[in-house]
Amino acid sequence: MKISSKEEHEAALKRVSDLLDLELRNGSPEAEELDLLSLAISEYEDIHFPMGPLVCGRCYEEVDQLFDSGCNENPEDLKGQPIGQYHCPDCGAMVLAGAPHPQVCERCRDRKHPGFDER
Repeated sequence: MKISSKEEHEAALKRVSDLLDLELRNGSPEAEELDLLSLAISEYEDIHFPMGPLVCGRCYEEVDQLFDSGCNENPEDLKGQPIGQYHCPDCGAMVLAGAPHPQVCERCRDRKHPGFDER
């Protein structure tokens, strides 16, 4: 699913609002629709409403570039599970079940963040 216009974006936001008013069961068609709409909205907003500076998903510092974490943890595989947020057991970044692992700065990726990796 891809949102291509302001009108489609507004319609998707309205549909998400309607879906959130329902008591959805994991795995139901409506829950799947909510997941797909949420991802499509996020992708559209990343392009049309860019956020400010990049922030590392582990140390939360502003950085010029982000990288894949290199972790073996795949929180996106937990889609639909009642887990919520948790710390990645590999790198310590806060992750959200069902969402991709956050990207990290170079120092966190290489586990060389001063004071953070010296435990």
